Amino acid sequence: MLGEGGMGVVYRAFDPHIARTVAIKTVHSELLEGELGQGLLQRFRHEAQAVGRLTHQNIVAIYEYEEDEKQGAPFFVMEYVEGRELKEYLREGTRFPFAQVLNIVSQVLDALEYTHSLGIIHRDIKPANIILLPDGTVKIADFGIARLESSDLTQTGGVLGTPNYMSPEQCLGQPVDARTDLFSTGIVLYELLTGNKAFPGDLSNTVIHRIIHDMPGKPDTSNAEVIRFFNTVVRKALAKKPEKRFQSAAEFRVAVNGFKDMRRKTDKRPRLRLWMVIMVLAGVLIGEHAYQWYRERAPNPPGANELSLPQGLPALPGVPPPVDMGRQDNPVVLSHADQEKVTRLLAVARAHLMVGRLILPQGSNAYDAYQLVLQMDPQNTDAIQGVAVVANRLVEQSLQLWQAGELEAARGQIERGLRLFPAHSGLLALQQRLDEQASAR
Repeated sequence: MLGEGGMGVVYRAFDPHIARTVAIKTVHSELLEGELGQGLLQRFRHEAQAVGRLTHQNIVAIYEYEEDEKQGAPFFVMEYVEGRELKEYLREGTRFPFAQVLNIVSQVLDALEYTHSLGIIHRDIKPANIILLPDGTVKIADFGIARLESSDLTQTGGVLGTPNYMSPEQCLGQPVDARTDLFSTGIVLYELLTGNKAFPGDLSNTVIHRIIHDMPGKPDTSNAEVIRFFNTVVRKALAKKPEKRFQSAAEFRVAVNGFKDMRRKTDKRPRLRLWMVIMVLAGVLIGEHAYQWYRERAPNPPGANELSLPQGLPALPGVPPPVDMGRQDNPVVLSHADQEKVTRLLAVARAHLMVGRLILPQGSNAYDAYQLVLQMDPQNTDAIQGVAVVANRLVEQSLQLWQAGELEAARGQIERGLRLFPAHSGLLALQQRLDEQASAR
């Protein structure tokens, strides 16, 4: 005997006809009693043929379906795999690395994409039905109790579902489709990320109430990447209404693999040497003093407090036309001393860009440094392009804050950016999406 669950017992066996080890899953005979039991037996008979045709590297294959001659109870002869259920790992308190969590769930979704394309819904995705092999391969078991979308047989959630991993529509006894498997996968994903059940409870009624009404809390971690993954992927998978979730296993898998690809690219980036980091920080500190020195001595032309771009410059993508600070149609000829100041300020601006100091309300920053250059040389192409880079970096920073769940910080960054670039399409789009999200809440 390999294990026992609510449906029946699983045994390891040997098939002498083809000389291979197999697994046999039996069904408890008491489940087949009465009218409900006969309906369940009819379901097994009709759907075992369909499930038996599944051939996928991430699915435990079903070789044969038979019924016990004495008791009439069905049993399945299945592929025997050497591995451990995720349930065992979680019970032991094992926490998988984030990259492995993504890999496990990606394989589960790959299998579900295949079965859903054949009209087969698993209905009981949970850690006990996901087997992890030593080489990292995932196998989904218990497709023997799956449901065909075309089947008109009724189903009882208490028999074919596990309360902690059921979808809201299962809990409410409503019709289900493939998206019920995606919700259950989201629950498994949350548990792999956090080590905790998404909807805990010892009583079925308590668990079902939480599944229908509650959203699990954020993972207790300082890893911004995990938080961003939770906010953008897990939350969508656990949406209460099916139409708010991922609409297919393929869509869900693309979102998960997007994080896998991003991590892979990050891992391939050459790591900065310590001396390079020290040089950048030193440049910022030196630039801070140079900036303050020049700020105290530089002329203060009209409009300088607004830090506006001079008029007459070429339009920048997404950046509004600049405010007039006095036209200068002729090229500016700088003295040697002024040219040195411009060179230093540009170096300071680039150092600030490297460490993300874009538009800080106090102290020196990239935007202010570029503005000081433009006050001296309104046609300086490095400063003009630098301002455009600042505007686009503001969009990137704001988006990262939003994805990390720092909504107030993101909103503040966007508002500060729009004061400088009131017509920037990226900032305006982010502000609109934040407003829509706030209205939806």
